Formats: sequence, C-alpha cells, structure tokens
Amino acid sequence: MATITEQTIRQRSNSKSFERGKQYYRQGAISDTAKRGNTLEARCEGSQYKPYRVKVTLDKNGAIEATFCDCEYDYGDDCKHIIALLLTYVHQPEAFEAKPPLEDSLKDRTPEQLIALINQMVNRYPDLESLVHRPVAGRTTRQKAVNVETFRRELRQAMRHFSHEWGDTSISDTIVSVTRAGKEFADNGDWHSASAIFRVIYDEYLDDDEFYDDEEGNVSEALDAIVAELAECLTLGKLAEDDTERRVILHSLLQVYIWNIDIGGQDVGVNAPDVIVQHARKADLPALREKIIAAKKTKEGQRYSEWAVENYEAFLMDLDALDETDPEIILKRLRDNGQYYLLTEKLLTLGRIDEALNTIRKELNDSFNLLRLMPSLMVHAGEDTALSLAKAALSKNYHPHLNSWLIHYAETAQKLELVLELRLNDFYNPPHYIAKYEPLKKAAQLLDKWDSVYQEVIAHLQKNKLYALLTQVYLQEKQAENAWNALALHQKMPANNRNDWYGFSNHSLEFEVAQQTRHDNPEKSLPFYRQHIRNRIDQRNRSAYAEAAGYLQVVEELYDAMGEYEKWEDYITGIKTEFKKLPALMDELRKAKL
Repeated sequence: MATITEQTIRQRSNSKSFERGKQYYRQGAISDTAKRGNTLEARCEGSQYKPYRVKVTLDKNGAIEATFCDCEYDYGDDCKHIIALLLTYVHQPEAFEAKPPLEDSLKDRTPEQLIALINQMVNRYPDLESLVHRPVAGRTTRQKAVNVETFRRELRQAMRHFSHEWGDTSISDTIVSVTRAGKEFADNGDWHSASAIFRVIYDEYLDDDEFYDDEEGNVSEALDAIVAELAECLTLGKLAEDDTERRVILHSLLQVYIWNIDIGGQDVGVNAPDVIVQHARKADLPALREKIIAAKKTKEGQRYSEWAVENYEAFLMDLDALDETDPEIILKRLRDNGQYYLLTEKLLTLGRIDEALNTIRKELNDSFNLLRLMPSLMVHAGEDTALSLAKAALSKNYHPHLNSWLIHYAETAQKLELVLELRLNDFYNPPHYIAKYEPLKKAAQLLDKWDSVYQEVIAHLQKNKLYALLTQVYLQEKQAENAWNALALHQKMPANNRNDWYGFSNHSLEFEVAQQTRHDNPEKSLPFYRQHIRNRIDQRNRSAYAEAAGYLQVVEELYDAMGEYEKWEDYITGIKTEFKKLPALMDELRKAKL
C-alpha cells in the first residue's frame, strides 16, 4: 500500500508553495474535512474572503492520483492550499470522517425529508432559492424552448450584487452554473431550450451598461465557453436547419464578438466568426454584414481603433467569400479604406504578386507588418523575396519579433549562415541581454567561425561602450581580469550615458562579477560581498538574514584563502556586535555555524 509522507508532498510542489502550505496547516486553515470514497475534501482559509475548495483523489493503493483547488494558482504543481490539506491528512487522518457520496445521502431521504432539507438550505443561503425555481431538463416534452426568465433573474441578481472586490467570483460562478443548466437540457435532447439558456447569458451580460472588473479572467473564460456550446446547438442539435433558430444563434455569436472587439479584446468570442462562417447561409449574410458595418463605423475615427477596424474588415472579407463577391469590389473597398495589410493578403492569395509587393514597398515597408505577412509571403511570393523584404525592413527599423521569426525559420530550414547573420543582428540590437550570447556562440561554432566572430563581438561592444554586456561576456568566457577591467569602464560612465542594460537581477553587476571571480580575485571581491551582506541585513527579514549568513560563509572562505583569518574574526565579531539586537539574524548565524 502506498504511503503519503511529507517528502511525497514536498516533491509535488515548489519550495515556496510547500512552506506556505505548511504554515497554513499549522495555523489550522483546513476545515470541513471529509473522505468520500477515495476523495479527500476540505476548505482552506486563504487570502480571499471565502475559503478555497480543495480536493485530492487517491488511487486504489492510497497514492495521490489527482488534486484540485479553485484558487488561481496555475504553475503545474500543487498549490499551498492542496499542500495544507495533504499535510493535515498525513498528520491528522482522523480529521477526515468517512462520508458517503452526496448522491447516496440524498437517495436515502424521503421526498418529504428532501423538501425539508431544501427549505433549511434556502433559509440559510437565500440565494439558493433561484436554483429551486429553475426549469428542470428532461421532466416534460416541450414543443418550444423553456422560459428563461428564472435564469435571467439569477444573472441580474449576480451583477446587481457584485462587490467589485478582488476575488469576487459571483458573476463567473453564476454564468458557469447557468451554462451547466443549459448543457443538461442539451444532454436531454432539448436543444432549443439549451440555445435559449446560453443566449440569455449573452443578452444579460453584454447588454449591461457596466463593465465588470475581470482581472482574474474568470468572467471572460466563462463567456468564451458559451461559443462552443452554441456551436454544438447548431451541429449536434441540428438547429442550423431551423432558419429562425440559426439566425438567432448567429446574431448572438456576432453580439459577443463585437462586444469583445469594442472593449479591446478579452479573448472572448474569438472563435465566433469561424462558427458564423461555417453555418451562415446566403440569406443570412445581409443582416450580418449590416451589423458588422455598423460596428466598424462606430469604431472609425476613435483613438487606437485600427486593430478593431481591421478585424471587422477581415470578417467582412469572410462574408464576401460566402457571398462570392467579385474580388475587384473587395480590393477597391480595402484600398479606399486604407486596409493595406488585408489588401496585400488578398492580392497574394489571388496570385497578383507584383501588386502585393508594390503595396508593401509603398505602405507596409516596416518590420511589424512584414512579420504579419511573412507566412503568406513565403508561400505566395517565395523565400528569396520574403527574406529580402524582411532584411531590408530590419536594417531600417529593427524589430526583435521579426528577427526571432526569421531565426526560427532559418534554424528549421538548416540555413546556418542565415542563422549566424540573424543571431549577430539580434545580439547587437537592444535590449542587450547576455542570454543572447550562447545562441550566437553556438551558431558560429556550427560553422567553425567562432574565433573570428568572438573578436568581432568584443570589438563591437568596446566601440559602442556596451561595457555591462562586455563584462558579462568576459564572465561567460571565464576571463576574470578582463571582466574586472570592463566593469571599471562601466562604472566610470555617467549613469545617464550608459547605453546598455544589465537586465533583471536581484544582484548588482558588481556583485555578479565578485561572485563569479572570487576564487581568482578574492581581494577585489571582498568589498562587494561585504556591501551585499549589509544590504541583506538592512532588509530586516529572516529570509534576507539567511541569505546574508550564506554570503558570510563565502567571506570566511575568502579571508582564509588569502591567509588573513584574523581579519575574518575581527569582521564577524563586528557584525555580531553591531547587530546583536537582531535575534533572528543571530539565529541564522548560529545555524550557519558562524
């Protein structure tokens, strides 16, 4: 039989989550524990106003099979709330009272007992009353869609009582609940009712004048999921064959797409145009086109509206294809509206390559637009033409994403010379990251050109006074003395004239050099270690004290290597004397045997 231990739990999480989960366990954050079959259930108090729901499923041998928590943690391992539940189970297994599955408990009650139970639940949680009044799927055979007013009231109530506080998921929870109800009708073959329930969610949420805070993305995710449900109504439910129902669904999908575009794009309804194009009939197109044109006109002239207008134009082009519109009419409209990206894409698909290239040279000769056009250019205009345009744009206005796209293409095609050229281009252009160095070195080594490329890189960095990056290159190459010399040049430059960037780091560049060269230059490294230690102590928290203690151990080694152990003893004595009133620091020093 498998046995869950603290080590097992630790291996399922990162160190930070495990320590936080252990703290939650010790604080008694876990409550409402139960074991239903092979599932452990509990609630865990956390940073939000309501506890998180946590579940762990065990396999037949008692090993952990699956875990669930309704918090927002999404890094692949177990969150701190799951850790707290598991630690509670390991150390207090008796807290998990064996209970039958909820369905079994309800089946054992008489109808009268169930009614009494529901009354108790509604009295305690009045919001549950709306669930009692919901229509039930499968109870009757309906000739038309179920009345959705009960669901409409639920949605309105959730929006009316929304607190606008971070962590309030009442709106998304209600949308998910109503969506689930719609799926129950679909599962029972009542597709008209399912469609009506799904659509009422869009009607109520999208027509409301107030945009609800959705920083966590819960509402957006819940709304986007309805697109797939309506698509199933059209396909599995065969509502696409019902002209009236099909048009109502298509306009509902268009409604959410336009709403999403108008608020700036929340990844809601992005697949709606595909569903519409798949199921629309020619007779549906005029009304759809009218709504899209109206939405586009509303956006035209507004600030930062280019993206929205282009999306609407692209949608109109999809409808044009269904309507078999004359290509010349489409091209003229795109030219008149200044939609040169879409115009170029259309010309390329029509095989009118020269016209497309002329449009690019006149209107789109920049890296951003070329990046968007590269896949089509490769297919329709050919590799040489596409690469020539991209290189010209990069030399005029460097764009890291276009360069990265080209690198990926060149590596896939095994064009090693081009890879090296693009890696050099990437390394020389900002932002200046040392992370770009190793890929450049590898590209040059594959061509047996690293010696000459290395000299070129060093000369470029020196000429352009990119001393921070030069310092890091020397560190990569284990050239300690050169790293210190480059660092000295970097330090001499006025801060506002330093035209390179060290990047994100918890340490200064000086301390990075001290760390990596301490064995070669202990005398130069010591002052930076000592300053870094003082900075950590000044933060006044235990984790910083522990870090300072670790660096003090290194300082002891450095003094010892220099044959100056007496100076070390004076130094550590001074630290202990100066900071004797910091008990947590003294504790960390004892742990480090200092």
